[in-house]
Amino acid sequence: MDSKQDIRIEEIYIPSKHTKDNYLCEDFIIYPEGKEKAGGFLLGLVEIRATDSAESDKIIQALINTLKDEYYRQIVASPQPEKLHLETVFEHALQKTNDKIQEMINIGQIKLSLDNLNYLIAVAKPNYKTNDIDFIFTQQGLTYAYLLHKTKQNNYKIINIIDNTPKLQNDSDTNIKIFSSILSGKVFSHDTLYIASEIFTNYIPPHKVNKIVTNNDLSSSMTYYKNLINNVENNSFLTYCSIFLKMDKKSTISENPDSQNSINNLLDTKQKTEKYLAPSFALNLKSRLNRISKLFKKSKSKKHIKQPLHQKKVKFGFFKYIINALLIFFSAIINFFKSIFSSKKKQKTIQEPAKNPHELKKQKNTFKKYRFVFLIIIVILIIGLIIGLFWYQKHHEIKQAQANYLALVQEIEADINNAQVSLIYKNNNQSIELINLADEKITQLPIETQEQQNKQQELLDKTSNIKNKLFKIIKVVPQLISQIAETENLEQITYSENTLITIAADKIFTVNLDNPEEQTTINSNSDNFKFVSAEDENVLALTSKDAFTIENNGLKEKTINLEDYDLNEIQYYAGNIYALDNNEVLKFKGSSNGFGSPDNWISEKQADLSNAVDLTIDGSIYVLTDTADVYKFHAGKQEQFAIHAIEPKLENPSQIFTYIDYTYLYLLDAQSKRIVIFNKEGQFIKQLLFDSLENKINYFYVDEAQKLIWLISGNKIYQARY
Repeated sequence: MDSKQDIRIEEIYIPSKHTKDNYLCEDFIIYPEGKEKAGGFLLGLVEIRATDSAESDKIIQALINTLKDEYYRQIVASPQPEKLHLETVFEHALQKTNDKIQEMINIGQIKLSLDNLNYLIAVAKPNYKTNDIDFIFTQQGLTYAYLLHKTKQNNYKIINIIDNTPKLQNDSDTNIKIFSSILSGKVFSHDTLYIASEIFTNYIPPHKVNKIVTNNDLSSSMTYYKNLINNVENNSFLTYCSIFLKMDKKSTISENPDSQNSINNLLDTKQKTEKYLAPSFALNLKSRLNRISKLFKKSKSKKHIKQPLHQKKVKFGFFKYIINALLIFFSAIINFFKSIFSSKKKQKTIQEPAKNPHELKKQKNTFKKYRFVFLIIIVILIIGLIIGLFWYQKHHEIKQAQANYLALVQEIEADINNAQVSLIYKNNNQSIELINLADEKITQLPIETQEQQNKQQELLDKTSNIKNKLFKIIKVVPQLISQIAETENLEQITYSENTLITIAADKIFTVNLDNPEEQTTINSNSDNFKFVSAEDENVLALTSKDAFTIENNGLKEKTINLEDYDLNEIQYYAGNIYALDNNEVLKFKGSSNGFGSPDNWISEKQADLSNAVDLTIDGSIYVLTDTADVYKFHAGKQEQFAIHAIEPKLENPSQIFTYIDYTYLYLLDAQSKRIVIFNKEGQFIKQLLFDSLENKINYFYVDEAQKLIWLISGNKIYQARY
């Protein structure tokens, strides 16, 4: 069904009367055509200060052209562009644009200081089913975006959506990273969103924009603002720039003028009035059935006529007229039968010549024959009536179920919209409460038809998007870099000198990252491998009995006594081995030949480590339990430490990872395919969700310097940038 609304975009671009050679501001709106429409509108404004205007023009043109080409190229290349995840497509295009700007800087073609760059770049895609706009954007510096949101009280609230944008984090990388984060949301059908430069916002504040836009159409509002700005006198060199967008009524050439619309409404009203004032079908049916019944009446059989309407009526609601009419009809039929079957007796009073026995017998047989036919007709009519009543009741139940379904869907969408608004206002607790309420109601929706299933999935996707923002969940699609054909399940992975090392049963596999197809297999001569770890160029592998280092694609045995211990998890750090053994952490001190007898490394503790599942070391030791508790020990003594609670909860964590110069702790929840990141004070940072993987995550390794994660799932090795 075609929507009666479409996205409406209006722009204001008024350069200052006072120019400056080191300032430039441009806006752009890309109107898609054909297959590109699946990607929506690409728009934004870019302002560069304290930079030569010729230099700025090169930067802005390169930015706009690269972004447009890279974004719509992905849309056009996809066989099903409507199913693309636009946030991922937009993020990829931004990354390519960033690389292009970086390349121009490296070859000396342009010069750019990131502090001088202000921008807000967005994708706006109309959703014709819900009549709202999917809005995805990235922003930096002195650019602003405001949402004029219509509330249930029929007034408008002004929301500064930039306040909800994640702040850029300092990066040790010397390369420029222009687009570091994106934010997405919805502009609902009665809302208006606008982006603006600094001087536009200063001269026409949001409350004044709200007053004009919400009481006038966009075109009239734009004319008002342009006249207002053109009459201002100041010494500023800044450009007044803004872009407004909202869902608005489609305008067509064939639209009738107001006078014609009034005439059409009047005619429509007349037709509806005649329809409602006309006799109902049931009353007409009753009248016609009464007339039909008279055809079966004989002039001398009035004594047999009975009027069911004068009897005590049974209340059937809407059925009463139909039932009464049918009773009249059946009464007429019964009277007709009585008149036929009683005609023999009446005929005796008339002096007629006596019929011979053969004719009498023939007449009697005729009566018997017709009596059977009429009886069948009565049975068929009764069955038809029962079926009709049953169908009507069933139809009524279906309509009631549809009404209930639509009402529940509207309630859910209202909860989702309110949760979105609460999220924008940073009222996270209320947003969580509303989104959980919406999820509970979604489970009550029927899913008997494909349309109902699609609607439920659509609502679940909306709640999932809000949850992802609330719980800082970032969906990551990892890249497959290698598959080990010799096994079905890899167990651990580590990294050393551009090589990944993983184990499965009695084999060690190495994968060269420069050429992932280049794989090496090292076999154990004694037992299955339990652990592999790398420290710089040193790679250590352990079985349940022996220790080995990997040298020249072979194994070199190291002395160690492991037979007397039931080690759960092991870490190789500073040349020593640290392992969990029941309720203790053992330290095997390393030497050039091997490892000595273990010592209990923990001297003071209050925690119970009997349910510990993993440990990691950065000078201190962090121990993870199967209940998602993390304990920290330093110099053998337990320190006060706890990680913050998160949603969804960590149900069955299996790995914890960090290193001496790392900023964060990484926890793996294998079944939910999540890696949860905390800082080393226990504060929650974000969650990485790898839900596109076919199997659970077995193990992972993080390189913070390169912002890379390698993980194993089944017999496959994946790489992801975070």
